[in-house]
Amino acid sequence: MRTPFPAKALRGFTLIELLVVVAVIGILSSLLLPAVSRAKEKGRSTTCASNLRQLDLALLMYASDHGDQCPPRQFIPYWPLPLHPYYKEVALLKCPSDEHGSRRSYIINGWNDYFESTLSREEFEAFKAFRWPHGMKLSQIPNPAETITFGEKRTGSPHAYMDFHQGVKGNDLEELEHGRHGGRAGTQTGSSNYGFADGSVRGLKYGRSITPVNLWAATDRWRNGPPVPLDRIE
Repeated sequence: MRTPFPAKALRGFTLIELLVVVAVIGILSSLLLPAVSRAKEKGRSTTCASNLRQLDLALLMYASDHGDQCPPRQFIPYWPLPLHPYYKEVALLKCPSDEHGSRRSYIINGWNDYFESTLSREEFEAFKAFRWPHGMKLSQIPNPAETITFGEKRTGSPHAYMDFHQGVKGNDLEELEHGRHGGRAGTQTGSSNYGFADGSVRGLKYGRSITPVNLWAATDRWRNGPPVPLDRIE
């Protein structure tokens, strides 16, 4: 009896052919996965920058309604609550790349270098104890386009304000996340996103928010101090 198909057409793949196919798929995956990972991280960074842009806008609107002042540096309520009527979506407080952190990924400028230079000793002690009732006036910032209002905080950090006098070395060295996007763990690489006092947002490479010019500072003393070696950053 004659078969309907030639015997050759029924031949399957050999083991060697299957191994070659698997190897080719593995090679293609190894080439494509880093590109896919970079594209995903780029998308997360874009969302993070958008969050900061809306928080920056909320800060500008708050200041417009409160005599040009930022929210006072206080624990209760600290800045997310007074700004909330202006940004509304609590999800904006979370960077999608900060996967294992708290619900808040951002830290606001505490402006303590400015208040140290303008308040009396007693007033500055009240400021450091979170009892000073006045916030920084945006009009007092000498260079708004080059002065940071918001940045990304270290994963898990409870800090709300970037203050030079908090901690052992200062929050700019201990509490900021300098390389959340595109960096490799344990290395001084990547970048983080920052909001500026003029309402703009941009990413800065690792350490560039604090050195060679400290963009968190409003006073020349802190802006133009000695360059910070990157190995001092935690």
